[in-house]
Amino acid sequence: MDKKNIVIADFNEEYLAALEFEFVKNLEQSVDIHIITDEKYFNEYFGMPQKIDILIIDEALVHETIIKQNISKIFMLSESEEKVSDVNIGNKRIYHLYRYDNVKENYHKVMGQTNLAVHNTAGMVKNTPKTNVITVYSPVGGSGVTVAALGICCAMKKLGKRVLYIDTNTLQNFDCYFMNKEAIKHGIEKDIAGRDELFVSKMDECIGNEIFEYMKPFKPSTIANGIGVESLSFLTETMTGMNKYDYIIIDTSTDFDELKLRLISNSQRVVIVTTQDRISVWKTEQFINNIEVSKNNKFYFVCNKFSTDRENKIAVGSKLSEIEKLEYVKSLEEFRYDFDLSYLYNNNPFEKSAYSLL
Repeated sequence: MDKKNIVIADFNEEYLAALEFEFVKNLEQSVDIHIITDEKYFNEYFGMPQKIDILIIDEALVHETIIKQNISKIFMLSESEEKVSDVNIGNKRIYHLYRYDNVKENYHKVMGQTNLAVHNTAGMVKNTPKTNVITVYSPVGGSGVTVAALGICCAMKKLGKRVLYIDTNTLQNFDCYFMNKEAIKHGIEKDIAGRDELFVSKMDECIGNEIFEYMKPFKPSTIANGIGVESLSFLTETMTGMNKYDYIIIDTSTDFDELKLRLISNSQRVVIVTTQDRISVWKTEQFINNIEVSKNNKFYFVCNKFSTDRENKIAVGSKLSEIEKLEYVKSLEEFRYDFDLSYLYNNNPFEKSAYSLL
């Protein structure tokens, strides 16, 4: 098996050690990693023709000699936190990494742009891990659960993950963000409502693909189709059990009912979406009074539509201020109100959330 050649060039030895460890831990015998921390050796090394699969390099070290080398992928470590678009220099695509992001996040960004497989110590490809289910829920109406779920799907797809989005809302209108408006074919909903195992043979007819794969919407509502809690549970459990996807992202309504309890119980991760206003904070506090969220890594909180121009009630003595895993996400509507899935993919405020859920 040919090993991939990874070169990491930076004069910050402490940072490189952490990044090297992340690659070695996950890829082991499938890669050769070459670390360059000395300026003299750097000049000597790139003064000769090199063939490199992946180069991770400090932005200050990028120059014409580097660009001319035979390098498949170049990732540039930037000092600027501001998101910078990837650029073309000559015939090379340069991908940006923010140096002070979590090392694990940068590792996944690199993996998302490459086709490296994960190997074990014997050099054999590891078994595909079981499907992870992430439920996205909010006790607050209008907090942006659907956009958050779609944003997480977009970010996972960008990282090279196999993703499926499933909407469990009674009225399914998530397709307003999609070009394709096709609903689930008439007749299949009866198989789901009746929890018929033959549904699996018709699964391909239920799946759409626009950036990532998604379960087509039920039209009309799930209630009109006779699809209740048991049927939706059957649907999500069937899709999970097929182990076709790395992640299934489940979009939910605000009702705290039997279906939500099942989904929360059966999910590996749960994203709780709230906003910074008084009523949203109060409703979210009532939710966490009924669910133990502090003793494990399962729950991840997102304050969506955040604005520094408005008072942040989360920070004013609320229980949410004590939650360690809480991320503030700016509203997409602040930049463009009428956006679609393609715009979300390219201007995604939920990328950091997705990295944290891996």
